[in-house]
Amino acid sequence: SFRLAEAPTPTFRRAKLETSQSDRAMFVDLMKEYFTEMDAPFTVDSISQLPEFLGAHPAATVYFGFASLGTLPPDEGDDPVAVVTTMLQYSTWSKEGAGSNVLNVHDLFVSGEARRKGLASAFIEFLIDEARAKQCTKLTLEVQENNAAAQTLYAKCGLMAHLAIGSSIINLERMVEPAIQKDLFQDA
Repeated sequence: SFRLAEAPTPTFRRAKLETSQSDRAMFVDLMKEYFTEMDAPFTVDSISQLPEFLGAHPAATVYFGFASLGTLPPDEGDDPVAVVTTMLQYSTWSKEGAGSNVLNVHDLFVSGEARRKGLASAFIEFLIDEARAKQCTKLTLEVQENNAAAQTLYAKCGLMAHLAIGSSIINLERMVEPAIQKDLFQDA
């Protein structure tokens, strides 16, 4: 059985869905747990196909979160307790007027036994750093309107409600200063 220390040190790494069978299996296991909790209408077969599709998608990056007991990075054989899928997008809307990269977060999930230990908020901060490194001006995500715990977490991490989509999804965003400002139209 999995047990966390009182104060785990969260660590994160990119999942190697294109090359690692163990990463694909760990991703599928976490997504099965996530979709079961969300009562989502996905079959085991459809969930099992996600690593292939995401691994081949040029804008997708999947990260694993670990509740490490030390300061070493997680080994490839360690089991993650959290997963997030991100999509790098481009928005024509930006305060500079020239458009910008946006990192959109999908499927942020922390396994039940690892919740309420700071892993999700550390994951959001990690993703904000990733957004900066990818020259993004904002991080976006959607949350179910009835998921009060997630909304509270996201608000504490600085994500603000931006637009209600339909009646059950809330779009949240946090502005990010890119690591290096680039002229998007400058020749390389």
